[in-house]
Amino acid sequence: MSDPVVLWPAPGLPALLTSSEPGFEIVLAVEGADASLAAWAADLVLGDHGLRACLVAEEPRFVSRDGVGPLARRAAALPRFDGHAFARISLRLVDPVALAPAAPRTVRVLDLVHDDAVIRPRSVAVRAPRAGRLDVMFGTDLHVGALWDDIGAAVAAHAPDIAGEVLHPDRLLERFIAVANARAARGELDLIILGGDLVDHVFARPREELEANGPFGLDDTNLPRLLGILAAATVPVLAIPGNHDHRLYPWRPRLYGLESVGVPAARVKEILVGAGAWDPWPVRAADWDALRTEEADGVRALEHHLVHLAPATDGAVCIDGLRIVLLSTGRDILPRWREVEAPRRGLLLRSLRSSWHDPDSEGLTDAQVALVRPPDREPAPAGSLVVLHAPLLHPPHEVSVQDRLGSIDPGPRDDLGARVRFEKRLFRSGLRRGVFFRNPGTFLRAIADTPGPVASFSGHVHQPHATAFDRDAWRVRSIALGEAADRPPADAILLGAAAVGQTGDHGRVRPGYLTARFEDGRLESVRSESILEDDRGQESEGEGGSP
Repeated sequence: MSDPVVLWPAPGLPALLTSSEPGFEIVLAVEGADASLAAWAADLVLGDHGLRACLVAEEPRFVSRDGVGPLARRAAALPRFDGHAFARISLRLVDPVALAPAAPRTVRVLDLVHDDAVIRPRSVAVRAPRAGRLDVMFGTDLHVGALWDDIGAAVAAHAPDIAGEVLHPDRLLERFIAVANARAARGELDLIILGGDLVDHVFARPREELEANGPFGLDDTNLPRLLGILAAATVPVLAIPGNHDHRLYPWRPRLYGLESVGVPAARVKEILVGAGAWDPWPVRAADWDALRTEEADGVRALEHHLVHLAPATDGAVCIDGLRIVLLSTGRDILPRWREVEAPRRGLLLRSLRSSWHDPDSEGLTDAQVALVRPPDREPAPAGSLVVLHAPLLHPPHEVSVQDRLGSIDPGPRDDLGARVRFEKRLFRSGLRRGVFFRNPGTFLRAIADTPGPVASFSGHVHQPHATAFDRDAWRVRSIALGEAADRPPADAILLGAAAVGQTGDHGRVRPGYLTARFEDGRLESVRSESILEDDRGQESEGEGGSP
């Protein structure tokens, strides 16, 4: 038997254990269903820098592709697993107390190990019970990618006077992880959630460069960069993709929007001409290929994400009473215009003007929306946190939502015409650019129907903002971020974060993230932090300028 592939748990979707709940399950893809899998499972351990913790494995259960479970189903459906068998194995820790994190830390991250080799890094976390308290850092729009090495080199060579002002997304993410680890060491962080646009295009180089070197592989992608930086995190990570994680190849630098990393617009041509990368044409056929979000030539945009980072793009996990719902808002909608329903095509045409800087994502399907409300068969959670990449609304800078929208009731539940009329009304408000395209009304209804306190985190537009949705009166109101934790229980709190890896709002917003504390499922506090400051709000020292 060849070594099985662990589909779940994963670095971006780990198993979360406590000493009172020491059991978890792994899902495997196996070449051949034979009895040797039981012997293989008997040698599994959890590892942490020399520590080896024993596991007890139950007899493997072979299942159909549909039986692998929702957290592993997307990965199991990839063509690379055609012909494989699938198995589920229940595991439990022999001595969970021995793996309890040393105070003041609240969590410990472990690798799944077999025969002294790590087969699934950072895939299990053991937590100390905290009586309903959960401290979270939410980072989104990381934009890790090799493209920024090239841009940094071009600026250093042809505009050295501004080289110290240009940001590198990889360095910004490293700073984010360092701050997270400092908070974890003080017992002030349990979990990192990453809200999409993890890499800046799947593959590190344009198609013609990759095709010249034969078949594409993991090392041709930007994912190893991302995993390498995340490997330093001392708390578990949950991750969903954004629209950039579906894009296959880098844009031409001339079109990329280099102001997002601090290159002044007036200097872009000068730098790219000097580097031999300037192209005067506003649009070329290759640009559509670079933006394409569909799989082509056997290349599946999310394949590496699903196999190496997180096997699901949607799902729900419950931690200390907080139900965290992860929803992918999908790919750029414009290149997929053929799949847009006829009643919505007018909305797509109207969004063309803003889609260059603020592209809409596909949106949510009915099945995704159904995940928002907890199933009746499960115990009711104390509260819910819904995580998306693209937001419901994108208010322009210094514009109050309530000045543009009154009632936000989406009308009848199962009428496509009513849904589209509601979407058109939201669009006319001016609050719908760079958002998720389909089903904002059904999403709002699901939020309204969800019992208990509800918060939502999103990114995509690189701008922090806060909106309160009164679920009784069906009205929305812009609020200051500091007011978010003080709203009445009827209010759902919809929060947007700045980008970790880039600036926002044409440079007026610094790279940043959200820190939040939940108590018994309710948002107790939230702050927007600058990535260029440490977690105490002071400028970091000893960094030698910009990251």
